[in-house]
Amino acid sequence: MDAPAYHRDVARSQEGVRLVWLPVVLIVSLVAPTAVRAFTFDSPVSDACHERITEDAVRETGWPDATPAPALGGMDRVIVNDLPFVYAAEIRDRWSLAITIGVRFNDLHGAAATDLPRLAHVHNDPNGQDEHCLRAPRDDGPAGDASALDSCRSFILSQVERALGDATSMDLDSDERVDVRLAFRGTTPVPVAAFAFHIGRALHALQDAFTHTFRAPSDLRIRHVLNFVDWAVTDDATEARDGHPHISELDLCDGETEPRRRRVHAATDASIALLSAVFSPGTRAERLARAAQVLDTALATEAGCTADNAWCGAEEPSEIASCAAAPGRSRTSALGWLALAAVVLAVVRRRARRWVRPTVALVALAVLWPSSASAHPHPHHHASHHARCCHLRGYAAGGVGIDRGGFAMIAGARMTLASRWTAGLSLEWNPWFSLEAREVARGVASVYGSIVFTWLRHERVELRSTLNLGMSVLLLRLVGAPAGSFGPFIGSSLLGVAIRLSDAWHLVVEPDDVAFPIPKVTGVPYYYLQYRVLVGIEWRP
Repeated sequence: MDAPAYHRDVARSQEGVRLVWLPVVLIVSLVAPTAVRAFTFDSPVSDACHERITEDAVRETGWPDATPAPALGGMDRVIVNDLPFVYAAEIRDRWSLAITIGVRFNDLHGAAATDLPRLAHVHNDPNGQDEHCLRAPRDDGPAGDASALDSCRSFILSQVERALGDATSMDLDSDERVDVRLAFRGTTPVPVAAFAFHIGRALHALQDAFTHTFRAPSDLRIRHVLNFVDWAVTDDATEARDGHPHISELDLCDGETEPRRRRVHAATDASIALLSAVFSPGTRAERLARAAQVLDTALATEAGCTADNAWCGAEEPSEIASCAAAPGRSRTSALGWLALAAVVLAVVRRRARRWVRPTVALVALAVLWPSSASAHPHPHHHASHHARCCHLRGYAAGGVGIDRGGFAMIAGARMTLASRWTAGLSLEWNPWFSLEAREVARGVASVYGSIVFTWLRHERVELRSTLNLGMSVLLLRLVGAPAGSFGPFIGSSLLGVAIRLSDAWHLVVEPDDVAFPIPKVTGVPYYYLQYRVLVGIEWRP
């Protein structure tokens, strides 16, 4: 394939992913069977396959030179508590933390599991296919199998070399800062044990070599290496030149069929063999040589398998589900739900930046509304509908974040200062939630004053804007942000609606509320920006 043309296709694909690729994946994936689960990292919709295989391998081999793993330190526990996946609860020591982050890293590179636009950029990178033992754009024709496996082998050995370090003896004490997506802190560089992190990355690629290839059932020799990127971002991919497209059904690890069980067992055995080669006593050169021998076996090929003979009659294509989507695209309902989450987040973020213009238009409409609207009130319009100076009001509201997960529970009091102006004081508890981690955290508590400007009163409806300023305090410990940290709180609602239910009670809806607690302002600041929908009750005795 012509390289410049290929890279132009990749660029166009990545540029249009929010508008084109995500809705297509969403529609296709949501109609797929609901029982499907991906052979991938732990996420809200998929099993911890890489993590489990790696855990089983470490349990079998132990750590280097039979050295006991160090316990989690204080900061390690903070990291574990903020990891956005359920499997994190099973991490008991520093090296398990690092190897888990490493075995997930090839798929995420610091992104959230639900951030499909960024993940598309990661997985469509033509220079990153070796991390998954897949064909790159340069791996064309029958010779592409060998070149793809050479690249995969080189990547695995490079990670083993980085795990071993430069000294003769293995360095078990060095840390490396790695970008990790945390549930509430966001993507953050955290210190992890370097050797375990890089071994995790090597294991990921090795394990993928059993799901991204066609293999002989008898001796598991590789007959063919699959291709994801060409089929994902170009329109002219062919099997004869680019190889068979990636098959998501091969990534399943639920053990429901014999081929699936065989792949999981083979990936586990290969992981055990690689860890034994690297972790057993010996010099750096001896460990590397043993690792290379493991790869000689794991990546061994069967000659003569091409598209012309259906890759020696490979059985793997028969595992494609009858309701499969187009070649090269994921066909799992799991990915469908990830796509749904990503579409919602992308739309919310896009809308958040575009709320200003329509809101200004609505405000202008309210300001220019004919004065007769208020001059001729409804016959049953009570005098209390009009604002009275120094009139005290009670206020309570609840809401949910639609961008970053968070709930809002608010209570306070407000007082009318003039016909259009109201001041208030509120207390808010803002617990956060993470769909990835499936947990709720204590979040922040805030106290703030409010200024409310009423643009329009018309019969039973008021249109108004609100500005909130105050302080927030962090109620949990995060990486680089200790519990009890405090800083400013800023919030606003550009256009809210108050609907009169009775003379004393008003329903308040603020669909565009923005909360911006910044509970840590020193060092590296920490904030938790949220776009929220609030619904409240105002009591006007």
